[in-house]
Amino acid sequence: MFQSRQRVGTPRLILFAVFGFALGLACGYVFMGTVHAMLQAGAPVQPRLGQTFAGSGAGLRRGMPDPQQAPRNVKLPAEQAVADAFAAASGGGGGGAGSGSGSLDPDTQRPEQAAGAGRAGGARGLPDGIPRTGTSIHTLVTSNGSPYLNFQLRIMYGTYKLVQRMPGGEGLVAFTRILHRTRPDLLMDEVPTFRADPLTPSCDTWCEFPVSDRPNAVAQFLRAAQRNFSMIKAPWLLMIETDYVWLKPVIAQPAEVPTSRAQGFPFGYIAPQAPLLEDVMRKMYPAARGPLSAVPNSGPAPALMRFDEWAKVTPEWERLTAHIEADPDSKAKLGWVREMYAFDVATALAGVPLMLWPPPGNQLVAQLPADEEPGAASMLHYTWGSVFKDAAGAKVWEFDKRVYTDEKLQRIVPQIPLPPQFSEGLQLQDGKPVSRKLYDSLVAEVTQMNPAASDGALGSADLPPEQPEAFIEGVDVFPRLRERDVYKRLGVTREASFEEVQDARNFLYETYRAHEASREAIELAFDAILQEKMKVRAKYGFRPPRTGRKSDAAGDDLPRGMIGRIKEQLEPSVPSTTIVNDGSIFAVLGLWAGWQSAAADPTLPLGAAVAFSVWRFFDKRRKRNPDGPFWGGSPVWGALASTLLGLFLGFVMSWALVRFTPLAGLIPGRPEALGLFIICLTVGATCIFLR
Repeated sequence: MFQSRQRVGTPRLILFAVFGFALGLACGYVFMGTVHAMLQAGAPVQPRLGQTFAGSGAGLRRGMPDPQQAPRNVKLPAEQAVADAFAAASGGGGGGAGSGSGSLDPDTQRPEQAAGAGRAGGARGLPDGIPRTGTSIHTLVTSNGSPYLNFQLRIMYGTYKLVQRMPGGEGLVAFTRILHRTRPDLLMDEVPTFRADPLTPSCDTWCEFPVSDRPNAVAQFLRAAQRNFSMIKAPWLLMIETDYVWLKPVIAQPAEVPTSRAQGFPFGYIAPQAPLLEDVMRKMYPAARGPLSAVPNSGPAPALMRFDEWAKVTPEWERLTAHIEADPDSKAKLGWVREMYAFDVATALAGVPLMLWPPPGNQLVAQLPADEEPGAASMLHYTWGSVFKDAAGAKVWEFDKRVYTDEKLQRIVPQIPLPPQFSEGLQLQDGKPVSRKLYDSLVAEVTQMNPAASDGALGSADLPPEQPEAFIEGVDVFPRLRERDVYKRLGVTREASFEEVQDARNFLYETYRAHEASREAIELAFDAILQEKMKVRAKYGFRPPRTGRKSDAAGDDLPRGMIGRIKEQLEPSVPSTTIVNDGSIFAVLGLWAGWQSAAADPTLPLGAAVAFSVWRFFDKRRKRNPDGPFWGGSPVWGALASTLLGLFLGFVMSWALVRFTPLAGLIPGRPEALGLFIICLTVGATCIFLR
């Protein structure tokens, strides 16, 4: 029984054996593969200011020009607005209000802040009372107070209190939750909170995009702080998310030192320079401002910046978020992460460059299981779910934040189960083997979360009494409330477009909105699908619409008929790094095959090209859709068929080019060498561009 469920293992082992043997003999390919492996393994990279093309996990990273070299003699509109606001605040004015409420930690003032307060303003133009020197950090997090986010917040704030007691934790001097909600929530008296009036009051229960309220909420907090300087306890403000786990204190550089730069995190699924996004990006960042390479691929969390840097960025962040929400084309193309793009453009417009260390060298966060270890990170971001499967494909352990949706969990956080004992056969949900390093990292994450859930948190006696759920006659309960497959829960397929998923969510929500547990289950399934789509985009790049489907990108339908069917089988977008890396491998194998044809049998290099093509087809199809369906029941057979198609096309093309064009004269007396080179290139092109 188990052997039949592991049929994929033997062909895959054979493919890797053939491929490895070819690697050992192909000197040129060994060189290319080694360089590629070094890049992906995170070889030492000097940090650059600006953008990288890498988020969690490995990949080719490209540093961007130093924004410091840009002209600084022109004051940006955002900078002038902030300067005017600071001037008004110093004179007792100020505008805009959040309802600054809640309590701040009583023991959050550091001596060096008071010592430097008398020289307010200084080189950075801060108003009196805002700390500007030292290395202390004031941590911020935003939330709309939903049970889902409160469950995460209880864990995150608990781990924050734990690391405060570690060496270096004395630098974490204050914590403030910015709550954009019309009324206080359950944790108002447990977690130091500033309540901001939301732009979208309906987000207290449900709205399409709650994150769009975040920039305005942060702006309310900063305006309130300009009127009441005691709200800011440190020169550095660190914005984080509720789904973080603190491992150790973040250590900042002295804020008064000009070389101490703001920091962020490079997200692989944020691509400001993507050609398909250029039109919407240029609406926010005109060509007159410079190349899009000046826009980082980061986001508002995690972000470590000084108060005045936040004050420069936030007005533009708020304005650009409103612009995107009002522009259907921008909303569709930028999708669920559009507010992150607004922040990135705002930093470029405001002239606040971010230092983006790629993991594992980023000192702010790492993202398991996309990253195998925390590395230098002080926090873990558990946005991706982790599922362990045994060698037979059976699920043996899972930790996914989207499972924890019950309203009760924000009151008493349960213990998260540890994974089973490590074994070599464990795999992740995408088929990637679970390494010992990743296993230990996930165990450390859960081990840190469990004691933090109750450390310093309210006991059940301190919480408001739980109200039993009312089962009113005539109120419909979502029949798939307990369905674990989020696609089945919403009644859509894995190939569904963003609009189809959103339409399903909206219909189900309106149908079952009277039942709170049903609303949460529907909303969390929608969130899980969007997170999965972002992960696919991070791995395989931006994908335009398919025939007959809407998409998260605007665009025309593919032509109908034969041409449309052919285009449907092609990759809609291929990253340039894939073309360069894989194309170089096939080119080297083609040169080797041509050279071998003069003195020996070229079967080995040609076979290596075929083996590599099969492996690449197998790998990308398995990762794109781990659960299938696959032709023949396994991605191996489709990979073999696609490679044979490329081989056939290569033979036809080489025969035609050598026989009917002058190309054969390039190598006198050696037409077979040119033909073999063309065959390898054709196999490579098929492997790269065929779905």
